[in-house]
Amino acid sequence: STQSTWGALSDILYIPGVGSEDEKYMHMKGNETFKIAVKTLTSDVQKIMAKNNYTNEDIDLFIPHQANFRIIKAVGDALKLSDSQKVLTVERFGNTSSASIPMAMNECYEDGRLTHGKTMLLDAFGGGATWGSAIIKFDGQNFVK
Repeated sequence: STQSTWGALSDILYIPGVGSEDEKYMHMKGNETFKIAVKTLTSDVQKIMAKNNYTNEDIDLFIPHQANFRIIKAVGDALKLSDSQKVLTVERFGNTSSASIPMAMNECYEDGRLTHGKTMLLDAFGGGATWGSAIIKFDGQNFVK
C-alpha cells in the first residue's frame, strides 16, 4: 500500500478552519482537483503495481473512491483496465466520502463479484491533496455474511 500528500496543494480541496462562516462547507477547485487526482492516482497505482510485480490482468476489481465518474473513468482508462474490472457505485449512491470504498466492496461481495482469492486494487484521493492505494487479496473464507 502507499499513502501520499502534497501540502502545497491543500487549497484545492479543503474545509475552512473552525470559526469561519463557511466552516460547514467543503471548498474545491474542480478542474485542478480533477487533473491532479487523475495524475497522482494513476502514478500511484503504476508504482504500487510495479513494486509488487502486478499487471492489469492480475487485478480482478479496481475499487476506487467513488468521488466522481469522470475521475474513475480517466484513471481506469489510463491504467488500461477493462470495464469489468472497474467498480462503479457513484451513480447510485453519490460521493459517500470515506465510506465509498467499503460500500463498493460490500456491493461486490453481495453480488458475487468479490469471492475468496480475488485481488482488489483500492485507490483514493481526498481533502488536503492526500491519496493512497492498496492491493489486497480477499479472504472470503473468514468473512461473516
